[in-house]
Amino acid sequence: MGRKEDAARKAKAKAKAASKKEAEATKDTARIDVDDLGFQVRTGPEAPGKIGKSMDVEVSEIVIFAGRQELFYNASLRLAAGHKYGLIGRNGVGKSTMLRAMAERDGRVPIPQHIMIMHVEQEIKGDDTPVLQSVLQADKEREWLLKVEQ
Repeated sequence: MGRKEDAARKAKAKAKAASKKEAEATKDTARIDVDDLGFQVRTGPEAPGKIGKSMDVEVSEIVIFAGRQELFYNASLRLAAGHKYGLIGRNGVGKSTMLRAMAERDGRVPIPQHIMIMHVEQEIKGDDTPVLQSVLQADKEREWLLKVEQ
């Protein structure tokens, strides 16, 4: 009977050591805090749309200047998720300036932080990188997921 108890104790100790080892191994693969990622999460259980955040944008009292010229004063912006929008206007009325202000998140157009914005300048220096590759590399979440997968 003593041998059976010793065997049971050894098995229990072995199982405890294995679970401890597994717990240490999962520390490396434990969930990373969303704020530590460095990009806006769009997929998974913590995506803004899945945790109840509105994907619509409603901003009022927008004021934008270009130098001393007032482009927008007390303007409003409403964007509904799932719709496509276009900006139409004469040259110099502030279309690109407004888009840049939205993308820079500098406070001139206060877009909620959970809304992802990607702004591509009209004129950028080109290189030999194919367009599709440039777009894929700009997706920080995709790049991170590919890195984690390896």
